[in-house]
Amino acid sequence: MKCDSLEEVRENIDNIDDKIIKLIAQRSDYVKQAAYFKKSKIDVKAADRVEK
Repeated sequence: MKCDSLEEVRENIDNIDDKIIKLIAQRSDYVKQAAYFKKSKIDVKAADRVEK
């Protein structure tokens, strides 16, 4: 992805930042949904996910 100007570089960075922000917000929504299913401290631990 070669850019021809600093403006183009900055535009691409801004586009990536926008996507990251949206993904983090989406992840936050899923974390809240997961909390609904986790009723106890035992349910919260996910050793298999920590390994990843």
